[in-house]
Amino acid sequence: MAILLKQYDSQASAAYRELDDNDFSARLWKKDPTLWAKDPAQQAAIKNELGWLTVPETMSERVKDLSSFADEVRDAGFRDVVLLGMGGSSQSAELFATTFCSAPGYPKLRVLDTTVPETIRALDRNIEITKTLFIVASKTGETIETLSHFNSFFERVKAKSSNPAGSHFIAITDAGTRLAAIAKEYRFRRVFLNPPDIVGCYAVISYFGLVPAALIGMDVATLVDRAIRMTHSSAGCVRVEYNPGVSLGAALGALKNAGRDKLTFIISPPISSFGLWVEQLIAESTAKNDVGIVPVCDEPLVDVKFYGKDRVFAYLRLNHAADAAQDAAFEQIKSAGIPTVQITLSDKIDLGEEFMRWEIAAATAAAVIGVDPFVQPAVQESKDNTSRILAEFTRSKKLPSQPPIAEKGKLALFVGGAARDARKGAKDFRAMLGAFMNLIKPGDYFATMAYVSPNPTVDKEIAAIRKAVIESYGVATTFGYGPRCLHSTGQLHKGGPNTGVFLQITQDHRESISIPGASYDFAQLNEAQYLGDFQSLAAQGRRVIRVHLAGRDTIVALEELRREIVEAIAR
Repeated sequence: MAILLKQYDSQASAAYRELDDNDFSARLWKKDPTLWAKDPAQQAAIKNELGWLTVPETMSERVKDLSSFADEVRDAGFRDVVLLGMGGSSQSAELFATTFCSAPGYPKLRVLDTTVPETIRALDRNIEITKTLFIVASKTGETIETLSHFNSFFERVKAKSSNPAGSHFIAITDAGTRLAAIAKEYRFRRVFLNPPDIVGCYAVISYFGLVPAALIGMDVATLVDRAIRMTHSSAGCVRVEYNPGVSLGAALGALKNAGRDKLTFIISPPISSFGLWVEQLIAESTAKNDVGIVPVCDEPLVDVKFYGKDRVFAYLRLNHAADAAQDAAFEQIKSAGIPTVQITLSDKIDLGEEFMRWEIAAATAAAVIGVDPFVQPAVQESKDNTSRILAEFTRSKKLPSQPPIAEKGKLALFVGGAARDARKGAKDFRAMLGAFMNLIKPGDYFATMAYVSPNPTVDKEIAAIRKAVIESYGVATTFGYGPRCLHSTGQLHKGGPNTGVFLQITQDHRESISIPGASYDFAQLNEAQYLGDFQSLAAQGRRVIRVHLAGRDTIVALEELRREIVEAIAR
């Protein structure tokens, strides 16, 4: 690992010395909660969230059992494994599914972490349900999306399979949860009870990550061994300067305190999904109390002159599969004097080391910044809003509605929070959109949350919007699909610094899917989620608008929105 801090060497050195003076590394491995909190009650809570530090050793003893179970699933003839989960329960599985091919004879891994009906229907069409194993993954056992997915697919399996429906399901959860009870009642094939002292975004080297990895025939033993290797390199006896996990976190914390709070990742294409995982780790660990580090992933590369003075770049470079354009861009960034981190991986399986490096770094950075990395209070606010909206829908059969402030073609514009005043003097859709975009100031970040089906064309259109914003305003940009983003960057959006400018994109649904036992369907759940999050952002005084894409062709409407934004910026 190479850290080039340029003019910030003195700040990082001071952070290193302070951590050494406070015996941080040794106290970390002793699981000392006073590193993050002074309040006894908060310390007691943190003490119960530090199991991630030693879980690699715990899991190393369970690798044989995982491999044996994976062989059982393969031999039972399952062709697909579908993980039903959100946030920390799904993003490591998504990484494994997109980074590692299934071993010969093992099933394909798919991840469902959305309530968009079209995505759920597409998944259903692409699997043979009688040959599919479903992983129901939720730490709390109460996740509304995951339980809704389970209820829907359990009924589908029961109607189609000649085997007991429960034999098509396994659960990953904590002991004593509602999901654990459901698994027992419906006679799931297997229940994996995770160590309870691990918060979701730190759970990749626990059952939440390793069960789906094992089921596709991954070399889980080596993955865990790589994680253990990093724990040894970052041991409590190693001074901060030479400690790969703690030094990285200390540097990032010092840079944030010096104003460099936009941590931008460049990641080699074969391991690019690491960005989705590390994004939620950094956002949930550091963003609260109106401070935090803003992780920026999958951002289009632009000329270095457009990057602001709030940037730090981390380049994860995979040897033998590096991208020449990324190499060239990173060299320009270093030459421009922007602080950088470069980490070189010899093989994809080395991600095991990176999981532990970045978990240690995130916890360390949180200590330097002065926040508790193991709570996500702002995530709960949007969940509560969704529950309230759905409860009202159950009573009235109506979801909240308001007229748009402007419409054009297939686009309808809604505003909230601190964006309300931006429309003054604007006469039409493009003018109002431009007024909102001009709320962006140096040091801000522009966040897009799209409650639409993931699609390469959507990615391309959003990338074009992000590039235009960077080159016009010089600010960092982020992007997430909803409702996935509620469980990853949601804590940053509502609990982090009030420097975000938010574009929420929603769509009409061509179809819906019922949820057995619920008074609402997936389309209504999806709408309640984006309305609840919009309300939360507005209540926190964030600058937020929603653009709804009407009609059956979401892509055409999104292309129209991209053109409107680019033209509005150019005015």
